[in-house]
Amino acid sequence: TVDGDFHKADFGTAEHDIAVYSHIAHQESPVENVSTFRKIRKALKPGGTLVISDFVVDNDRSGPPFSLMFRMVMLLRTKEGATWTRSDYEKWLHEAGFRSVSIEPTSTPATLVYAS
Repeated sequence: TVDGDFHKADFGTAEHDIAVYSHIAHQESPVENVSTFRKIRKALKPGGTLVISDFVVDNDRSGPPFSLMFRMVMLLRTKEGATWTRSDYEKWLHEAGFRSVSIEPTSTPATLVYAS
């Protein structure tokens, strides 16, 4: 693991097989998420994977209900947070240098996003 404030910590270069970004993206702005995804991409070994767990919204913003309700909480309690759409994650991860992105629902309100 890497200890410290993820905004400031050095994650290294090609040192990790996997990185987990769990329930963080919703509190960050798009710019901050892309910046962190770039740092993570640099820190992953070739073939490494970033796993994101968060409340992801459908592209047409029709659901899932929990993610939409949670968006209201983020709008009220953070400066730039929200729940982000599937296409937001795909765009940001490709911008950060990831080639492959897959998005998988779970049996919970959270969705898993895999990037490599």
